[in-house]
Amino acid sequence: MSQFSQQQVARLLRLCEDRASRARRGQALEALMCHLLETIPGMRVYARDHRDFAQSQEIDIALWNDRLHFLPSVILVECKNWNSHVGSVEIRAFEGKLRDRGLPFGILVAPKGIAGNPTELTSAHNVVSGALRDGIRIIVLTRTDIESVISGADLEEIFKTKLCELAVSRTSL
Repeated sequence: MSQFSQQQVARLLRLCEDRASRARRGQALEALMCHLLETIPGMRVYARDHRDFAQSQEIDIALWNDRLHFLPSVILVECKNWNSHVGSVEIRAFEGKLRDRGLPFGILVAPKGIAGNPTELTSAHNVVSGALRDGIRIIVLTRTDIESVISGADLEEIFKTKLCELAVSRTSL
């Protein structure tokens, strides 16, 4: 497994906190996730900031997965570098992107997490839980998750843990 560039991660994390521009914060989070995800062997960024033919949906990151057998070949990643929790409306929109493309799995990167109570499955957690009934699994990566990884192997373990938590608790936080 490849090691992350700690200097690059630290630089991008600082940019993720840029108070001047929400757009720059979003771009920094996308760049950070591309850097981290591509350290997993067999994982490569296929597209970034891609709009669909109707210009109605944007895909932040599309990944091709050659190696992680517990994940599908195509994975969409949605990055929400907000100063608050991501709400149910945004989770529902991401679920719609997955559904429209017939994809069973997606990663939502939300440094502050998602809204609602994970134990009671309220708000955004309810949407994540509801998607499971249709075979759509959404895992949520927080800033704490991102800061805890040193290599692609660590990120792979986070994916496994989040998927198990999703199956057991119907949410991944």
